[in-house]
Amino acid sequence: MTYGWAILIMLVVIAVLFYLGILNPRGVAPNSLAFPAGFTAYDYQLDSSGRLYLDLGQATGDDITVLAVRCSTSAGGDSPTGYSPYTSLIPNGEHAIVANGIQCDGASGTFYKGKVTIYYSKVGTPTFTHKIVGDLSHKIEAGTSGGGITPGETPGETPGETPGETPGVTPGETPAPQGTPVSSCQTIDQPGQYYLSQDISASSAELVSSCIEGSPIGDLDACICITADDVELDGGVGSVSVTDPGVHIGVSAFDVNRVALSNVNVSDFLLGVLLGSFTIPVQGSVVEGCEVSGSANGILLMGVDGSSSSCRVSNNVVYDGIYFDFGGGEASFSGIGLEMTTDCEVSNNQVYAGTSSPGHFRGISVREVQGGQLQNNVVQGSALVGLSSKAYELEEATGVLVSGNTVSTIPIGMQVVEDSVGNTFTNNNMLGASQNDFDCNGISSGAENQTDGGGNQCDSNYQCYWLSSCP
Repeated sequence: MTYGWAILIMLVVIAVLFYLGILNPRGVAPNSLAFPAGFTAYDYQLDSSGRLYLDLGQATGDDITVLAVRCSTSAGGDSPTGYSPYTSLIPNGEHAIVANGIQCDGASGTFYKGKVTIYYSKVGTPTFTHKIVGDLSHKIEAGTSGGGITPGETPGETPGETPGETPGVTPGETPAPQGTPVSSCQTIDQPGQYYLSQDISASSAELVSSCIEGSPIGDLDACICITADDVELDGGVGSVSVTDPGVHIGVSAFDVNRVALSNVNVSDFLLGVLLGSFTIPVQGSVVEGCEVSGSANGILLMGVDGSSSSCRVSNNVVYDGIYFDFGGGEASFSGIGLEMTTDCEVSNNQVYAGTSSPGHFRGISVREVQGGQLQNNVVQGSALVGLSSKAYELEEATGVLVSGNTVSTIPIGMQVVEDSVGNTFTNNNMLGASQNDFDCNGISSGAENQTDGGGNQCDSNYQCYWLSSCP
């Protein structure tokens, strides 16, 4: 055999190996996501649909608030653009999931090379926006859609995976959501697991009529009307929206116990999510990982005389609300509300006022509540909100732990009024309030019963004499 034939055979073999991906550098190159010093990709994944999941760590020396996350073939500009973060507050030396399935522009084929832009501000100086850009190189593998990252996993591993597998990626097909599929507006009147199997965009005529009867503003229609105890509803692959305006509810669970909503996206209903009761004690309501937009009341849990108990509202995002007058003579938008509850938790939520017409904005409001926690939430107003708007409002609240909350671009940071006693305030940052950081004007003699747990940040615009840690 001549050297010419030998060389030709070798070239053919090499070509076949490239075709099979064995010698393809992209096929063997490790996945990587590198950020500048001070930031690390604690865990990450790019699924087969080109969606990014990112657990970001930071050790910059300051607590930071992540404003937006962008994944594209090029770096983002100087102004925050992209997706709202899944979790926004990251203390120094900690990590948190900031992207939970955001779409990477231009992701196709079997390999993606792009930029991940993170916009953030330091908690102490919320008016200044900073930007970092990470370089992402990642193999796109079939069968990994929707894998996600579970908080608490070992960095780079999915529990139970074999060492050496792609970090953060579970091999094989992701299991389908469990339970009964929901594909249209309906009443759920049996206990069990349910999931949205497609996007539901309904007209008012398609809603469940009079899902809630006898409310202060009349009978209320809803798209998903839950009337049974022990129901779990997952967002699955769908969302819930309405095509024509009106006093409607996206998802309602009234007079029932132990209802859990997770990862449900609701938009354009006047009342996004409403759980609780006007008449009977209910327990165990949970709203977690949901997104609500275009509503005048994003998420509301309520009871009667403190009868709703052991409820939890966590890791939700409420944004781009509308302002509506429910009868008080003033158009308002409330992000998250607890009313007449006992031992409930509101934690790790994000509320954004949006840029709609001006009005009275309440980020997170707790009224006539006993016990529970208001912790690690972020509220961001806008230049358009009314002068009496506030990020957090406690009214007739007793024994609530208020800790680790932050604000930006809003007149009043934390307002405590009307017989609120025995609450503890610690490590809250209200420097982003332009008018009053802590406002206790109008509070009764119970003011001396508030507890300053220390670590709160404010400036000369505070009105609560029991906050000794503020200047």
